[in-house]
Amino acid sequence: MKPFSAIFYLTKNRLRSVSLILMITATTLCYIGGIYVYSMEHHFHREIRPYRDFAMMYQNYGCTQNDWDLMVDKLQSLPSVTSLMPVNSSPRIRYTNEISFRISQGVIVFTSTKDLTTMNQITQLVKDSNDLPQDGEIILSEGLARNTNIKVGDILTSGGTLFYFDTPLKVKYIYPSLDYSAYAVDSTAIPTSLFILREGDIVEPSGQEKLSGETASRQRFADDLKTLDIPNVMSLTTYENQYADLKNQMPIYYMIFYSVVILISIVLAITINATLIEAYGKRKSEFSIYMAIGIPRSKIVCKILKEITLINLMGLTTGLILIHIILFVLNQLVFYPRGLGLPYFAWCAAIATLLCDFFAIMPSTLLRIRNIKRYDITEY
Repeated sequence: MKPFSAIFYLTKNRLRSVSLILMITATTLCYIGGIYVYSMEHHFHREIRPYRDFAMMYQNYGCTQNDWDLMVDKLQSLPSVTSLMPVNSSPRIRYTNEISFRISQGVIVFTSTKDLTTMNQITQLVKDSNDLPQDGEIILSEGLARNTNIKVGDILTSGGTLFYFDTPLKVKYIYPSLDYSAYAVDSTAIPTSLFILREGDIVEPSGQEKLSGETASRQRFADDLKTLDIPNVMSLTTYENQYADLKNQMPIYYMIFYSVVILISIVLAITINATLIEAYGKRKSEFSIYMAIGIPRSKIVCKILKEITLINLMGLTTGLILIHIILFVLNQLVFYPRGLGLPYFAWCAAIATLLCDFFAIMPSTLLRIRNIKRYDITEY
């Protein structure tokens, strides 16, 4: 093995190399931190996904019947709107997300099975019409059912911390969806909002459209709703405006996260530098001999760079493998059974890991290069 190969130092100094690799591995803790921060955005996107097929209109304080009727007329004139239905959206089911926040999820209560059947013709949540709820029944997504441990046949009533209902509802069916939606039928419900249903797909969606969810009819629906001039006495909830609100809120979380990453990198930089001072301080004689036999400083510097780069890559690779194993175990044993899930990749996590690694290793590397350039052949 050549003395100037990057692997030579690692094989001759295994214990010290392992300690350096473990220190570099610590930088990948920023990756799992980034995954948790991104999980808020990832989770909210799953939560609002049903709104690609419909929107909700609410009356605010000061809204008159005339204001409401005028807006209903405007909605009915939109070509992408197929139906308007009065619903009650006050019932709530509370569940817990990946970071243990309690979230109150609204239940959309139709006043008739016919209205819910019309909705199902567009959304295709329930394949068998026999599974559609009748009066006094509710259906909910698999994700929400797992999280709250709700089973078919359960009677959901107000009380405790999970449910808020005006009248008891029996669980009729749990449909295979990992969002957190629920729909019920109650003929006694008092309408509090307007359910705006999009048109059906005129052309069968392509495979890519089905994968992304961005079908032509959904796009037309979103574009038409954007043309509405909504007065202050009403509010319109759509997929687009909810996602825009999320994008406006996330920067503060990312700012805090990256600030913590910088602090972690400073601590690691001090620790790594102290270890490298001890490791390379004992190699003065080695470097002096290299210079004494005519090996240029540039080649010695290149040797050091290769050693540190190899240690760094081994540390990052080891850390990322361990992190993904941890994520896999957490998902399989903790989150998936509860209808949740952490993503395995997020750009913020990757960027944070690289930033932490750069700020942790770069100062130590530059100091080592500076010291080597100052060495003389008489130093032993």
